[in-house]
This record gives sequence, C-alpha cells and structure tokens, in this order.
Amino acid sequence: MIKHTLQSDRFRHIALTGAKTALTAYKLTLKAKLFAADTAITGLEKIAHNNQKALVKQQKENDNMKSFLSALTVLAVAGAALGAAGYYLYKKEQELNEYEELLYSEDLAEDYMPREDPTEEKLDKMARAAADVKEIISSAGENVKETVSGAYNDVKEAIDSAMDKE
Repeated sequence: MIKHTLQSDRFRHIALTGAKTALTAYKLTLKAKLFAADTAITGLEKIAHNNQKALVKQQKENDNMKSFLSALTVLAVAGAALGAAGYYLYKKEQELNEYEELLYSEDLAEDYMPREDPTEEKLDKMARAAADVKEIISSAGENVKETVSGAYNDVKEAIDSAMDKE
C-alpha cells in the first residue's frame, strides 16, 4: 500500500505539474492575445488620430481656399467697377471734347456766324447760350465726380465686408 501511495503521489505531482504548465501556457497565450489586442487598439487609435489630423488639415486648406477665392472675387469686382468708371470717364471726356470742338471751331464759326455785326439783343442771347453751355459742362463734371465717388465707395465696402468675413 505504501508503494501504491507513492505511485499515486508521484502521478498526482506529475498531473499537477502538467496542469500548472498547461495553465501557465494558457496564461501566456491570454497575455499574448491581450498584448496583440492592445497593440491593435493602439494602432487603430493612431490611424484614427492621423485621419483626424488629415481632416483638420483638409478643412483648413478648404477654408484658406474659400478665403482666397472670396478675396479674389472682391478684387475682381473692384477692378470691374474701376474699369467701368474709367470707361465712363473716357467716354464723357470724348463727348465733352467733341462738343467743345464743335463749339469753338473756327471753321464752323465762319460758316454759321452771321456776316453782319450782332446787335445788343443777339449778343445777350449768345452770352446766355454760352452761360448755359458752361453750366451743362460743369454739371457733367459734377456727375462724373459723383459716379466715381459712388463706385469707389462700393468697392471700399465690398473689400471691408470681405475682410470682416475672414
């Protein structure tokens, strides 16, 4: 019976050692799986963080592009307004030059001026007509000034509003 007990103790010891080894291996396997899972989670977090950085960067680039395009649009509007004002001034200047040329031309004056000496009444009429022409020319100059001033104020407001949006 002692021999049988020794054998049974020996089997029990071998069985316990085997179980301990199996449990240790299982524990190491669980640790390895846990480590692998932790590594995977860390990797996914890094990928998510990098994607978030890329999205933020892309959003900033989009915002910068929008700001650039709005500034470019404002400059285009300002250029168009100044071009239109310049064209208007150029045309008005041409009209005024043409009118003055007709008014003060020597060739036309000889053809249309009467050959006789003008009377007081005719001189008064001519003086009033000359005063009317001067008034028309000065009012045209004031209209041009108002138009250019209005265009300048519109352009200034457009630039200010674009700068406020940024």
